[in-house]
Amino acid sequence: AAEIGVKVLAYGPRHYISSGLNRFDVLVTALSIIRVALDAASGEYDPVLAVARDSLALRLIRALCVLRAFRLLRLSEGVQRMVGTIWASVGALADLGALVLLVAVIVALLGWNLFFNVNLSQDAYQRMGGYNMPYASYTTFDNSLWIIFRISTGDFWNGLMYYSAGMFEVD
Repeated sequence: AAEIGVKVLAYGPRHYISSGLNRFDVLVTALSIIRVALDAASGEYDPVLAVARDSLALRLIRALCVLRAFRLLRLSEGVQRMVGTIWASVGALADLGALVLLVAVIVALLGWNLFFNVNLSQDAYQRMGGYNMPYASYTTFDNSLWIIFRISTGDFWNGLMYYSAGMFEVD
């Protein structure tokens, strides 16, 4: 509310209201003040719980206030060029993601065909999920895809290698 007051004093009421973003700011601020006033009048206002009790619509409107920062993009040509470059690269990133997914599917299919019959009971230390949770086996395509994801993130890839090769040591 203080920001609105300072801007009205600085720009004048007619110039301030001529901007759509300023009208949006006034709407959001007015709705917030009305909500707090109604809660205070009913004796239910608690500053700690106020955010939790807000209606979904009011929270969405407040979230849209964050978009006000994007009006700063008009002020800087360098920022506009940077955002334009990032936006232009989104298509290439989607192509790269599709290519990585295609490679993962191909490798998962290979793993499924090569290691589908690995004995689940060879996991002597039950590090792969045990006998009742064979999610770390190549018995189905989705499990194979999860194993490929697990290997690509580096999560216990050497254990998966020994598991698939049947090389676990037994105490």
